[in-house]
Amino acid sequence: YGLESGFSGFELGLIGSINFIGFIFGSIVIPKYVNSVGHVRTFAAMSAIFSVSTLLFPIGVNIFIWGALQWIIGFTSAALFLVAESWLNDSSDNNNRAQLLSLYVISVMIGKVIGYNFVSLGEMQSYMPFTIISISISLSVVPMLLSAGSNPVISTPESLSFKELYKISPAGVTSVFINSIVVGLVNGYAAVYAKNIALSDSQVGIFLSLIMLGTIILQYPLGKISDLVDRRWVIFATTSLNAIMSIILIFYTQVGILFWIFVVLFGGSAFSIYSLAIAHSNDLLKPSQRVAASASLIIISSVGMSIGPFIGGLFSDLLGPASFFAIPTICALSLNGFLLYRMTKRQAPAGEQSGDFVAYHARASVMAVHLDPSAPDYEETLEADENYQPDNS
Repeated sequence: YGLESGFSGFELGLIGSINFIGFIFGSIVIPKYVNSVGHVRTFAAMSAIFSVSTLLFPIGVNIFIWGALQWIIGFTSAALFLVAESWLNDSSDNNNRAQLLSLYVISVMIGKVIGYNFVSLGEMQSYMPFTIISISISLSVVPMLLSAGSNPVISTPESLSFKELYKISPAGVTSVFINSIVVGLVNGYAAVYAKNIALSDSQVGIFLSLIMLGTIILQYPLGKISDLVDRRWVIFATTSLNAIMSIILIFYTQVGILFWIFVVLFGGSAFSIYSLAIAHSNDLLKPSQRVAASASLIIISSVGMSIGPFIGGLFSDLLGPASFFAIPTICALSLNGFLLYRMTKRQAPAGEQSGDFVAYHARASVMAVHLDPSAPDYEETLEADENYQPDNS
């Protein structure tokens, strides 16, 4: 829609980055607001603002208006994720946290696959896609309003300082940041790339859906493998696959079965690295540090994602559509070089120190870390910390 409305690639990339900046602000501000007025009111209010903002896009086709609307949508999205995740956390315990988090992540991924295909239901310059989004957001309030559950208090975790976190897990922090640039690029600019290579509206939906389908297929097998070997090698292999697929897709744009297979493998490798990096970092942390560290990693991820669309739009205007896949190639090669360096500096944690892989989705709020079964309740952390033997070799 933005391309057909006359926006340049740079302008669309900048608008996409603003969305992630809004998400960062929402993650910081919303917890205090929720504790003041409650979950239901916050969810209903933010859903209403999100819904109205969506309907304003085709009315105010202007970079400043769209930038403001994207900031609002990013801000309200953070609120919706935070409320949903805090409610799930309140409903979980140590016996079902892993299953609940898995179902939540899968639900988000399936929702994205369905949502991406909305673009094929109407002309891109019609009101139809925006109307469908608005209706969906409005309907999401209904289960919340009819729920008889209590309003849990949101206690967002203190974040571990970035300097201290990097000292503990340089490979984890660097992997999260560099990979998040790619994730932000895909989330904020992939549709523009698809239109730039002359895909139809329905093919744009398929392109975006297959990226997420690849994540559903690859994320859990890669995670289970990483439970058995040095996770850095699994990240290295996954990043290498992403680089290979990116290089192929720079040159191969002929739509067909091979093209779609390459897209699936690209998406699956790109979106699986984030969870692998968090799991690697958790292996090196004291149990009592894991919630705070995960909160910091989510902030780092959000900053990286805000950079991705901006770079994508800038490079697209300067170098053409092929630069979309050049950016993941550069990121992958840079990350792999750093991983090889780090593996010469520190051995992998001993097997008994490694936790189980846990999947996250890329735009989780800081409340999602409480659902991580590797983050024990506070009463358990003191004993766990006493038994923790860090491997700093």
